[in-house]
This record gives sequence, C-alpha cells and structure tokens, in this order.
Amino acid sequence: TSSLTLHPSTHVFFSLTFHLSCALRSYSFILFFFFLMIRRPPRSPLSSSSAASDVYKRQRHVAPPAQAILPTYVALDRMVLRFFGYFKEAVHESRLENFRVRKVTLLYYLEDNTIQVNEPEQRNSGIMQGGKLAFLRRHAIPKGGGEFFSVADFSLGSDVTFYGRTFRVVDCDEFTATFLQQNGFEIGTPEEYPYNPFDVHYTATKEREKMTRGASSVKTDELIHWTEAMLGRPTNLIQEDKLSQFLEYDRKVLRWFARDEELNPKLYGMVLHYTIHYYLSDDTIEVVEKRAPNSGRDPWSRLLARQKLPIDYTKPGRREFYSAADFKIGDCINVYGRRLLLCDCDEFTTAFMEFNFGLKKTDPIRIEMNDGVDPPKSQLPHYSGFGSEEDSLGSFYHLVPKKPKENWAKFLQNDKKNLRFLAMLETGHPEDGNRLFIVTYELSNDAINVYEPPQRNSGNMGGKWMERTHVKNPATGENYRPHELYVGATMEFRKHKFKLLEADEFTLRYMERNKYPNSDLTLIISKLKDKFRQQSGMIRKTFKAIDKDNSAGLDAKEFRAVLERFNFDLTDQEVISVMRTFDPDADGTVRYDEFVDAVIGPDYYHTPAN
Repeated sequence: TSSLTLHPSTHVFFSLTFHLSCALRSYSFILFFFFLMIRRPPRSPLSSSSAASDVYKRQRHVAPPAQAILPTYVALDRMVLRFFGYFKEAVHESRLENFRVRKVTLLYYLEDNTIQVNEPEQRNSGIMQGGKLAFLRRHAIPKGGGEFFSVADFSLGSDVTFYGRTFRVVDCDEFTATFLQQNGFEIGTPEEYPYNPFDVHYTATKEREKMTRGASSVKTDELIHWTEAMLGRPTNLIQEDKLSQFLEYDRKVLRWFARDEELNPKLYGMVLHYTIHYYLSDDTIEVVEKRAPNSGRDPWSRLLARQKLPIDYTKPGRREFYSAADFKIGDCINVYGRRLLLCDCDEFTTAFMEFNFGLKKTDPIRIEMNDGVDPPKSQLPHYSGFGSEEDSLGSFYHLVPKKPKENWAKFLQNDKKNLRFLAMLETGHPEDGNRLFIVTYELSNDAINVYEPPQRNSGNMGGKWMERTHVKNPATGENYRPHELYVGATMEFRKHKFKLLEADEFTLRYMERNKYPNSDLTLIISKLKDKFRQQSGMIRKTFKAIDKDNSAGLDAKEFRAVLERFNFDLTDQEVISVMRTFDPDADGTVRYDEFVDAVIGPDYYHTPAN
C-alpha cells in the first residue's frame, strides 16, 4: 500500500485548528465559572464565621426599587361621579301644561371617561323608567371636533348637550364634590329644580281622591294593584314587606280565649270554648278547641288551621283579612260563619295591645268549662256481696277488670298483728242476750272477722259468724278504721249491732303505744284536770263517800261512779286506760291519793281547805 503524504502547509493548518479549539474550550469553562461566582448567593451566618458575614454585608449594596405607576383603569376603578339634573320636554296636546320637567341622574365613570344617564322611576308616568333601563347607555359621548366630554365639562349650574338634548346640572353627591375640590375643578353653586306644572296638578288630584275614598296605594287599591301587576312590577314591591315583619315578630303570638256565641246551652247542653292564636310574624290565625274530659265530642285538633282569616268570606275578589287591631274583649270574630266571642287574653297580649293600639284590658267575660247543663254523674253499683268490694268495682272503673292494688308496705309492717275484742249482741231477743263473740281486726289489710265460741247448752252451734271481709261504717260510709274500735263502742256487722266489752292485753298495749284517741292517757288527764281543779274541795269527800269499805282505793265500778258525780262522760276504754296507769299491781283498784296527785298536783294537799 502506498502511504498518504500531506503537504507541509496542510499540516500546519490542522495543528492550528486543534490548538484553537482547545483554547476556546478553556475560555468557555472560565466564563462559566466566573458567571457562577457572580450569581452565587451569600452564605448563611449559621454556616460561616461572623467575620466573613460582616465583610459581605459591608460590601453588599442594594439599589432602591423604582416607584410603580398604576394605570388609570386600575387607580380609578369603581369611582363614579354622580350629578343630578333635569331636562325640559315639550307637551303639545294638553291644556294643563305646555312643558314637563324630567329629572335625571348623570353618572361619569372615571376609569374610562364614559357617561350614563338614568331617569328615576315616577309613579303613573306611563314611561319606562328606573330599574335597569337607562335613558342613555354608558359610552364615551362626543362633543364635536373629535373630542369627548370630560370631568372639566361638568359643574353645578352648567348645561351639557348630549345628541341634541340639553341637560341642566343642579347638584351632586358628597363624593363628587370632594373629588372635584381635591383635583382643582370648579364645583359651582347648587340649584333647585324648576317649577313643574304636572306635579301641582298631580298633587291636587291625589288630595281630592284621598278626601273622597281615602288614601290609596298599590297595597290597598285593587285597580292600582292590578295595573302594576300587568306592567310587570315585582311582587315583593307590590305586596307588604313580609321579611321585616317576620324578623321583628317571629315567635310572638297573641292568645285570646273565646267561646261560641251561637250555641245555646239549654238546647245543646254545653258551650264550646276555644283558644285563638294570632301569629304576628305573618298575620295568620289558628283556632284550637278546648275539649273537656269525657265530653263525647270528636277529638278534632283544630277548628281552623293556621291561615289568614277573611273578615267577610262571602265577598268575591280581593278580600280583607283580620288584623291584630280587630281583636278586643267583648267583640266577636267570624270564623267562616261561626261567631266566637272574645272573653279574655293572656298578659303578653294585654301588654301588646296597650302599647301598639292604646287598648287597655277590660273586665274579662266569665268563661267556665261547665257552662250549661251539668253532665249526669254515674252512680256506683250496689255491692252484691260476692267477693271483695274493691274487686267488684274493678269491672265498673275499667272495661277489662284489673286486680286491686295491695299496700305491701302496710302488710309487711302489720303482718300477724290483730286487735281482738270480746263482744255481745245488742238485741231485744232474750235468747241472744248471753251470746259472746270474738271480733278480730287485722291491721295488715283492715279486714274484720267475727267468731262465736261454742257454749254448752246454749242452743247455738258457734263457729264463724262472719268471714274475713271489709265492713263499712254506716255512719261514715267508709270501711272501719282501727281507731274506731275500742271497749264500749257499738259496731254493726250484717245488720247486727255488737257492743265491744273487753280487749286482750296486746290490743290494749298497741292502742296505748300508738296514742289512739280513747287510749291516750295525756289527753284523758288533760280533760280531767280542768274539771277536778274547779271542784277540788269536794274530791276527798266524794272519794270517801264512794269508798264504803274504807280501803283507800276504788275499783272500776266505784271509779266510774266518782266520774259520774263530777259529770264526766268517759268511755269504757278511757276508764280502762286510767285504771291500767294508776293500778301498777293489777289488783283492780286505784288509790285516789295517787290519782289526785297525778291529776291535780301536790298543791292540793297544801291548801287550807284540805
């Protein structure tokens, strides 16, 4: 193969090209490193020494930022100058006026120097005004010569002409006046609106209408209401302002008490009573019937559901409804043909009517639930004698008979505690004069049973004379109670009268411990004290006269004779209680010295008479 040989000049060219490319690469690396050093942020003081940080801070110089200039549409955004003015419009076919003054509002938008002219709404003008309708839409209005209207063209008392119509500026709002003063513009002098013949004629016409048929408005006059509705006026402007009324009177209700005026109690047997609720938030009325128990009427919840109540429900067309001013004690309201007489009201209603209408509360009309004929009272059926009377009454009080409730606390406290008495029959038959009975009263359930002990050759078999049952006291009509049984009492069982002669020891102790009226010694002695102290001089003589055996003591029979001398009427049970107290040895005698000490006191022996 042949070797490639280069020209010496060619070799020099390649050598220079190689060295030049290397130099360019080195220069590019140096520029890149220098650029990084310039853009490198300063070190944090936490990662460097304080001396290096101070040097960096001394060498650093920051230029103050230039002040920003806002564009006009941003600086003057939503700033509007408002001027008030008018223009005159010629009227050709009217004998009352030859021109009319129409008021306008001129709005100048500073952000783009545009102008809009609005005409406020005027009632019954027949012209589309107000709302979103603009007399002249917003745009930049030219004034000739290639120029447009600016702020300098508006001042009070000046005329501006837009498209051949001249407007007179008479006033402006406070913001507009302040803006013009701060920017060196001339404001001018405010002016009044000129004379308008139509205003004088319209005012005189309305005064005459008010004198003839009263004040009319869109809320009261049917013709005006219909006309405004046909023109498309919003309903919230035609009707009353319900929101403010709701916010002021929410949850405030007037309450009246009424009765049916037309129902005759003699004919129907009763008078119906009602409660009328008047809701102030929306002027609605609710009538609720007050039902008496067991009246036999259907349980309707309301006579009238909550709604507006018309004064005359038979009138066609637009109706008038009851308001709070129509309610007064003694007046009647018509609830769809039913007249209700207002009898009374509560305290809140009284205060509201007096504060808002100046109506003071008069004397309320008597209203009672039992007006008319009293309903018949059911009579208790006669006790058949089968089972207990409480059990028999269960089928009278309830459709499904219920078991009588028992007093378990009383049963557990008095279980197996019985009061026993020895009794005899009070009868005119001599064969029954010697019959003795044991009357047992059970304290646990107030039941009484009568047992006759068998006696030989008496002719009576003996045994249970009356099963355990509840017995009614003929004098009270209630069941016998424990305090009604005592020695000497007469009781009636099954149309037979029994006289209690004696009581056992447990019965006497129980009656004394529980302070029964005929066994309370404190009560008995207090009765004896007053009588004995009045006749203290005769006590010893009387006791000695009765004590014929000079034993210085009296038995039960002698002690009762002493009481009869002093006109004391103590029962046998009270005599037994006294004998048990002053006869501790139970020998059947009472020493009258001890008795006198207890009843009269020790002063009895120290008196000269004794």
